[in-house]
Amino acid sequence: MKQILPLIVAGILLTSFSVQSFSSAGDIEAEKKAVRAVIDQLYQAFDRGDFEAAERLVSEDYEFISAAGKRMDWPIIRELLEGLEATGFKAEISNMKLKIADSTAWGAWNQLDIEMRGDKVTKAKVVITAVFEKIDGKWLWVHAHETKVEEEQ
Repeated sequence: MKQILPLIVAGILLTSFSVQSFSSAGDIEAEKKAVRAVIDQLYQAFDRGDFEAAERLVSEDYEFISAAGKRMDWPIIRELLEGLEATGFKAEISNMKLKIADSTAWGAWNQLDIEMRGDKVTKAKVVITAVFEKIDGKWLWVHAHETKVEEEQ
């Protein structure tokens, strides 16, 4: 028992210090709201075609992995979005779940992508998983992955 007790104490100490550095559930909820604001601001910037505003919300090493498995950094994404701006693109988000630990946040949500080209409207259902990092007191989007959801039959 004497040999196991130090391991139990060490485990408790490591768990209590590494899981959350926030002092209350209210702090965690405030951080979740701040991350959600970054997500909303990014999509709003896309809708306005304001790619400078969008760029301020992603990290320098931001990476997106498409449902097709293509890895893209911010300059490639910006080029693609500028092309979509002319056609019209909207994203509807639902069922969002966010988690926070220290300076890292991660989340997942359902997304309906709507692309408009003239009279033609294309819709795609995807699930987005994303990672955020708090850098210099500001939440930035550092990674996202898109998974296509098959239509229900």
